[in-house]
Amino acid sequence: MNDHINKGNMLGKTGIAKAIGGFKPNYIRLQEPLEGPESVMYSFCTGCGNILEQTQKGVELLSADIDQQLPDNLSDVFFQTASCSCCDGTNKAVSIVEINLRG
Repeated sequence: MNDHINKGNMLGKTGIAKAIGGFKPNYIRLQEPLEGPESVMYSFCTGCGNILEQTQKGVELLSADIDQQLPDNLSDVFFQTASCSCCDGTNKAVSIVEINLRG
């Protein structure tokens, strides 16, 4: 048996998600407690539909180029992006959105 089995052949390969756009945030999911010990808020990608947790450094990077002020309580808001690290989109548009349970 070959000890150098290609992991991709064994486990399968995944590609980068297509940023097709049009995804809507799941506000219920965005209110759930963060799981990561260093996570401080969520971001949602309208390009691929992924919800990601952001650390303080991620928050600083995402908020650097926007004209919105971050609120004191980050659990009431999330970043909405047009693309993210999980998809192939190149549109880096970012906004801060209030969690609205009425959708």
